[in-house]
Amino acid sequence: MLSKLMKHEFRATARIMLPLYLILLVSAVFTNLFGRLTESYDVRILSILSGLFLSAFVVSIIGVTLMTFVLMIWRFYKNYMTDEGYLMFTLPTSTSQLIFSKVLVAAVWFLSTVVADILASLLMAFRLADVKELLQSFSQVFSYKYGEIAANLVGYCAEALVIFLLGCIASSLMIYAAISLGHSFASKKILLSVFLFFAFNIALQIQGSVLMVVFIGNMDAFSYNYELTAGTVHLVLCIIIGIELLFAAIFYFVTYATLRRRLNLQ
Repeated sequence: MLSKLMKHEFRATARIMLPLYLILLVSAVFTNLFGRLTESYDVRILSILSGLFLSAFVVSIIGVTLMTFVLMIWRFYKNYMTDEGYLMFTLPTSTSQLIFSKVLVAAVWFLSTVVADILASLLMAFRLADVKELLQSFSQVFSYKYGEIAANLVGYCAEALVIFLLGCIASSLMIYAAISLGHSFASKKILLSVFLFFAFNIALQIQGSVLMVVFIGNMDAFSYNYELTAGTVHLVLCIIIGIELLFAAIFYFVTYATLRRRLNLQ
């Protein structure tokens, strides 16, 4: 049932996200094209068009990012907190599957948006000479001479990807927990959901500040032995992964418990 829920969710969200990605990539290509034409030909109309496409590109990046965030919130709210909730909660599926269908799809779209933003930025700034230099740098890093550096770099990238995905999942679950708790009350549901969202954010910022102070206070101990630097970085990244897993589990439990026992659709 989870796969069917995710399939339906992907179809509903792809109708909005895919056209936005296309607009973003097209604006990046035209920004690059007119930027290069402006460099080659001193024509006023080309400069105006170049500025317009650059503005459209910036607006597209901001718009796609914001829409990803807003759409994932809206889908959860619309499906589970409005009249549709009566239908959704009568489906032959568990509450956990209903939650995971939203949070996993949200994580995929967040990752897709980052990839689309990076790809669009590369297309916008594309120069053949820059690509050659970049490929040469990668070939040097992954050569036999720098094999250990390359291995650590791959590890860092993999851990960073896990951190990003878990961060998306934890953030989505935090929003879902705030919405669910807010709608467990009889009145002022949206206002309470917003209040809880900011309360959760403040609590996480305080926790992050405390951990940062602890880490900075012990930085000398971490970096005392240079040979352990790479291992220390991996350790820190793994600790961050563990912390994100913990918060994701907490917000999942809050969302699950609220949807199961306290949800008020009246």
